[in-house]
Formats: sequence, structure tokens, C-alpha cells
Amino acid sequence: MKKILSFALCFAFLVSALLVFPAPAGAASNSGVFGQNMTWSFDGAEGVLTLSGNGRIEDGDCIAWLFNINTSNVKRIEIESGITAVAPYCFEGYDNLTSVSLPDTLTEIPSSAFSGCTSLSEITIDEGNAVFGSEPNCLVEKESGALLFGVGNVDIGALNITSIENGAFSSNAGIVTLNIPESVTYIGETAFLGCRTISEINVAPGNPVYRSEGNCLIERDSGRVVLGCGASVIPEGVTAIGAHAFEGCDSLTEIALPESVLYIGESAFMECSSLESVTLSESITEIPECAFAYCCSLEEIEIPYGVVRIGDGAFAGCTSLGGVTVPDTVESIGHGAFFECASFTSIEFPDSVTFIGEAVLCGCEALETAKLPAGVTSIPASFFESCFSLTEIVFPTALETIGESAFVDCASLTSLALPDSVSEIGDNAFGFCTALETLDLPDSLETIGYGAFANCTSLETLILPESVMSIGASAFLDSEIIFTEYGGALYLGTEDDPYYALIETAGDFIGELEIHPDAKIICDYAFEVNDEITSVEIPSGVKAIGEGAFEGCRRIESIVIPSSVVSFGEGVFAGCSAIRNIKIPVRILPIANNLFAGCNSVEDVACEGTAEELEEVMSLLGDDNMFAGASVHIEDEPEFVLGDLDGDGAVNVRDFSLMKKVIAGAATLDPALFANADIDGDGHITAKDLGLMKNIIAGSYSN
Repeated sequence: MKKILSFALCFAFLVSALLVFPAPAGAASNSGVFGQNMTWSFDGAEGVLTLSGNGRIEDGDCIAWLFNINTSNVKRIEIESGITAVAPYCFEGYDNLTSVSLPDTLTEIPSSAFSGCTSLSEITIDEGNAVFGSEPNCLVEKESGALLFGVGNVDIGALNITSIENGAFSSNAGIVTLNIPESVTYIGETAFLGCRTISEINVAPGNPVYRSEGNCLIERDSGRVVLGCGASVIPEGVTAIGAHAFEGCDSLTEIALPESVLYIGESAFMECSSLESVTLSESITEIPECAFAYCCSLEEIEIPYGVVRIGDGAFAGCTSLGGVTVPDTVESIGHGAFFECASFTSIEFPDSVTFIGEAVLCGCEALETAKLPAGVTSIPASFFESCFSLTEIVFPTALETIGESAFVDCASLTSLALPDSVSEIGDNAFGFCTALETLDLPDSLETIGYGAFANCTSLETLILPESVMSIGASAFLDSEIIFTEYGGALYLGTEDDPYYALIETAGDFIGELEIHPDAKIICDYAFEVNDEITSVEIPSGVKAIGEGAFEGCRRIESIVIPSSVVSFGEGVFAGCSAIRNIKIPVRILPIANNLFAGCNSVEDVACEGTAEELEEVMSLLGDDNMFAGASVHIEDEPEFVLGDLDGDGAVNVRDFSLMKKVIAGAATLDPALFANADIDGDGHITAKDLGLMKNIIAGSYSN
């Protein structure tokens, strides 16, 4: 797709624009060197750019003069004898260039060298050139008879040529009547791309490959329309409309494809800006890439029953199109298929659809309601992006993933109830949904991406399900959600646990960071580059620590990670260069290089596990052991303190709270501390142990 999916093409246009530099103030002429042994000079008074020397003009050589002149001032280019080749797109977009002179030594020049030079009307080549002929205003290979490039209102029918190559007359504004001679046996798909002035097409009767009918250029054997114009009427018997056949034909207002047409090529009617009426053949089975993209006057079109595929950008930029009915034969809808169809108000995708691409409805700013196919498991990236009027979506019952920026800028969404199958909400998925007030997250949800609900300025309350294992940085940035603060950090809770997820710091810390004992996950980059934290002990109930959670905290000296943690993001403690003491389960050692990258001061690593487990892991690590210079050993057995469930050597309300959760199944207990929790010694942790702990805390317990 030319305007939404081809990043490379957009980048090329951007670079092309940036390379048009203004001439220095007061300068009438300039000169310089480029490449190997070549020079350039510009006569500002006459607008003549002269290139001389020996060798090839390579990609990028044009930078030499583009830094010094404004290409809009160039009227004539003279390439002197000695230069043998010109790079592709070398003179692209010189919009006031009218004439070009080429030397006898030239052996290689692509048609793209003068792409977009819309004022170019004269091209001459030295008579002594052995490779290229001197047909009027055309560049023709002598040996093959291939027409590579032509300018102005050329009478092609009078030329002695065998082929017309791709891009030969690209954007030529001079041809009105196109005559194809008998000798031409090959015409490239883009030979006449953007020739908007053609109004009549004729082919010499004796041509063995091509014929003309209804102002269409038709390939005899295949029945394919190679080229059309504003006056074209597709005749019966035509089997295909070729790629780019009518692209840029802004005088075309209506077209009807006879039932003999089985196939439409990509970009066949792209940018036919006046096209209002289209009748498609019932015989086609797909609408290909960019087939009707940017037909901005098209108000309605009926997609025939039997179509199974709608390609990338097929109707992108059809801003007047009020909607389409997608038949239940369609199985695939490509990326950006209806991108910026700004007049859509509703759309239903039938359950026959099994694939939907990215950005399909992106920029459909009037779209209010949408129904997605039942079998789709993912809403791809940017699918509803900037659908400012969207208020209602029927989700697939099997939906698992909501992609990056899927609903960003859907400013009219007020409430959402996601299906119970959703496990992942991608980065920025609901960013800038400024009217969103109510959101029900399903119990299946595991991942909330970076900035997922950022700038949801009406969202005040959000209940996390206990299934959530990962929350990206800035997930709730500039929302109105009210967090719970504890120990200088902000928490977001589940229905039963207000401290379930540690979101981010609420300020600076000095000394040991105290994380709430009920916390279960620590979000991505929660304490990134916080230079006030000196030590961290992760509570025994935490099950996941996000990417970069403590990255760059350069004053942390000690870390304790309990066995309850089963999920780690990338680089959790990366760059914590002051860490000296670490306490971790043995099973974490194989991923230590990732977790502790750049932690080069570690002296002691106490491991939870058995000596046999440690020996096996260290053997497997070999030279990959980042703690090779530290003492790595099994930690000492914890001191037996009856009632001490968190291993801090004391019995208090934190232990009481933890035991309640263990009994309820809402927390796990470090196996090494089981004996401390089994106060009555019956081998189970029950309400009876909880009652005895009350006595221990009150000082009234006796064994």
C-alpha cells in the first residue's frame, strides 16, 4: 500500500523532499567535485547544471550539488562526454527542468533518473553514442530497440522501437493520443503510469501482441487490459484488468467490468480521483492491493458474492465511500483495506473471515459501530486507530489478543467489556480514549502493555484480575485512576487486594525499599534509575517482576528474590552496579546474565536450594557464569522462629496477614518456613494455627 504500509516509500519521498536545498543568498553560480574525477557547475543566470569528468554518477553523488543549489532553479542539464552512467532517481523531482543533453560516452541510464520531472519536454543524445539512438525526445537502445525514456507529446507510432519499458513515460503530461506501432511486442506495466492526459488509445492493426478496442490497450493472447484512459469502455471478452492499468486516470468517472473479467491487478484503479461509479464482474474472486485506493469520489461499490480476498489497501483513502457490505464468501481482509474511509459509519465482517490485517479501519473517523468475525483471535495493530466516533464493538468470543494501538484515539468509547478469553492487551492499545469511563477486564488477562491506557482521562477506576502477570511502563500514564500508596510506591489492586500490582514510584527513597507484603507483581520500569534505593527485599508472595523494574538503580547493594517469583522481564536489575549481595533461588542462576547485566560488583550469592542442585547448575553454566568472581553458595538454613512466615526473624501482623492468605490460597509460602507456620505441629496450616499466631503476637502463647 502506497500511503500507509510502505514505510520505505514514504521514507524515500521524505528524503527526496529534504534534499531540495535553497541556494545561498546572492549566489549566481556554484561548482564543486563529486565521485571519482568528476565536477559539477551551475549557472544560476541560465539555470544550467553541467556535469563533467570521467566515470559513473553513483547513488548519492547528487548530494554534492544538492547542498548548494535549489533544484527548482534547474532548467537544463548537460552531461558531458566522459560520463558513462547515471544512477537511478539522480534528478528526481526537478520540477522546472525542461531539457536534457546526454553524451556519446553514456552506456547506462535508467528511466527513473528523471522521475517526476513533469516539465521535461526535450531530450537529446550525442549522435556518436553507440548504445542509445536519437529518436525525437526519446532514449532508445540501438541494439534492442527498447524505448527507455520519452518526454513531451511523442508520436510513439512513428518510432522504430520494439518495446516500451517500465516507467518510460511515467507522469508524462504531453501525450494525448497514444499510438502503438506494429513493431512493439512488449509494454511494461508501468510504462505509462500517471499519464493523465491520454484520451485516445490506438494500436496498429498488424501488431501481433496488442490490439486496441474501446480506448483500451489489450494484450491479444491473455485478453488483459494493459492500459486505459478516461474514455475507456471495457469490451466483452476481456479477461483481466492489468496492474496499474488506470492508475492516476483522474478523468475516468465510471467503469463497468464485463462478466468475462476474472481478475483485477494491483493498483488497477488507484487514484482515479473522479471515479464515481464502479460495476464489478461477478466472476472475480479477489480485490487486490490498492485496487481502488484513493478513489476519493467513489460513494458506493458492491463487492460481488464469491470474492474471497480483499487485499492490502484495496479501498484505502476512499473518503466518500459510505460503507460496504462484505459478503460471507470473504475469508481474508488485508492490511489497511479500508484505511481512512472517512465516511464509513458502520461495518460488519462476516464469520467467514479468518484473517484481518493491521490498520484495516484506521482513520475511519465517522465509524460508530463495528462487528468483528467470530473466529478471529486477535485484533491487529492500529485496527481501529483514530476511529473518533466509535462507540460500539461486537468482539469475537474467542478473542485472545488486542494489538498495539488497536483502539488508540477512539475518543468516543465510553465503556468496554472484553471477552473472557482475552489474555493480552498490547502497547498503547487504548491510549487517548479520553471518554473511556468503564472497563471490565476479564479473568483470563495476563499482560497489559506499555501505555495501554495512557491518557484515558475519564478512567477513574480499574480492577485488575488476579491472572495479570505483567504491566508495561506508563500503562496508566495521565489517566485519572486512583492508586493506593504504600511506602512511597503506587499500587493498583484486584477486587480483594488493593496492593496486587506495584505500578511505579511515588517519590524518592532513601535506604531500604519496603514493598507491601501483599504485592504480587512489580511492573515494568517501576523504579528505573532511582538512585536513592540501597536495598530491595521482594516479598514472598510476589510472582512476577517486570522488564527493567530496577534498571539503573546504582545505589542498590543487596537484593533478595524469593522462590515465589516465577516470571521475570528483561534486565530487571540491569546496570545496578553497586550490588554486592544477592539472595536468589538456584533455578534463577541460568538467567542471571539477563537479570543482572552490568552488575559487576557482586561478591556474595546465597542460593535457595540444595547443594546438588547448585553444583548441577554451575556445571551447566560453565564460562557463562556471570558470578565467577563471587562466592556462590547455598544459603544458611533459616532460623526457626515459630510463627515467622516471612523469614525476617520476628512475628508480627505481616506474618498474620500472610498466613490468612496462605490459608485462603491467595499466597504461597516458602517451603523452608513451613515449620514456622505449622504452629500446632499437625502437618497442616489451618485456622487453628492462625488463632495460635494471635496468641504469639499478643505474648500469651505457651507451647
